Amino acid sequence: MTDQKRRPGRPGREVDPENYSIIARNIDRRMSDIGMATKVELARVSEVSRTVITNIFIMPNKGVMGDSAVKLAKALQCRVEWLITGEGPVTDDQITGVPVFKTTHLSKSTIEELLAQAQEFNEARRTPCPAGYKSSAFGIELDSTTNFDSCSKYKKFEKGGTLFFDKDKTPSTGDLVLVKTSAESTPEIMEYTHAREMTFFSSLNDNLPESVRTIQFSEEMKVIGVNVGYSIIANH
Repeated sequence: MTDQKRRPGRPGREVDPENYSIIARNIDRRMSDIGMATKVELARVSEVSRTVITNIFIMPNKGVMGDSAVKLAKALQCRVEWLITGEGPVTDDQITGVPVFKTTHLSKSTIEELLAQAQEFNEARRTPCPAGYKSSAFGIELDSTTNFDSCSKYKKFEKGGTLFFDKDKTPSTGDLVLVKTSAESTPEIMEYTHAREMTFFSSLNDNLPESVRTIQFSEEMKVIGVNVGYSIIANH
């Protein structure tokens, strides 16, 4: 047997991992994640034949029967949709909630980086979102850095809990948004206004003078997410 690179899709031939199908890559990843050493073991646990599993890896363009996909997903402790498409949460328990962060987490990391880390390592605290699960949604823990004590309009938030945001939602006037006012700043929860083709953000601190409570959008500012819900569930 030689080390000659084989063309993908030929029965009985090895395929370079770079040419794996989505389901082959995901099987490989989940086997590593759960410590399953061999495809022989996968065949035994899933009750899917070794021939079917082998074909998944050497024939990237070949489909997989639904019952085999369900058995493989069960054995690999992941969702069928993710196994086949690579989309959405990997496991069912991820559907129970969205990741929750502190505003300070976003001082040096982007929300995209934090969400990717939460998806890959599943270490972030999660809590159910009133708007439902979306991969673009996340929660912000209301703590001393997001103090609503001096905000009469949103007085209920002073009790703590979690505000939920969607990074892909387009804001409308009156929405609460999570905003970075400069590249190095800690994000603030502010109220969004768009009028006469101009965008403004208003502080929620009633103690600030009116003259400084509202700022106009500038190039260095970034809306991280738009509020989609609130939960009073105690933070842990």
